[in-house]
Amino acid sequence: MNVQWVGLLRAWPRVVSLAAIALCAGATNAHAYIDPGSGSYAIQVLIGLVVGAGVAVKMYWHRITAFLASRNAKAEKPTNDE
Repeated sequence: MNVQWVGLLRAWPRVVSLAAIALCAGATNAHAYIDPGSGSYAIQVLIGLVVGAGVAVKMYWHRITAFLASRNAKAEKPTNDE
């Protein structure tokens, strides 16, 4: 992978965080009406996120358990110091 891309990938969380802070800092009052349907839409979005995360975990469960098992095997590896 190109060195420039690695630097951009490492800086991505900081860039997104700074952009979010800048957007929130410049926010003003909207004086807008929020109807009752907005609450149910927000609940639908949250339920969709939870279900989507559950499906993603289910799809990658084998890889997750294999990764954790390999980490435990490395941690429990006996030493020859005895």
